[in-house]
Amino acid sequence: MGFQEVKKYYQAQLQKVRKMTHVIYVMENNKKTTNLSIKLLNFKSFKK
Repeated sequence: MGFQEVKKYYQAQLQKVRKMTHVIYVMENNKKTTNLSIKLLNFKSFKK
């Protein structure tokens, strides 16, 4: 394997990792938002 091939391979792996991290990040953020809205809903129904 030449240097270019190695570089290409690593860049491809990096893209994969970035995509995964992005997906995980989005999922975590969605979880937080969902938890927040659930808390808000509970709070509103509690105040009635």
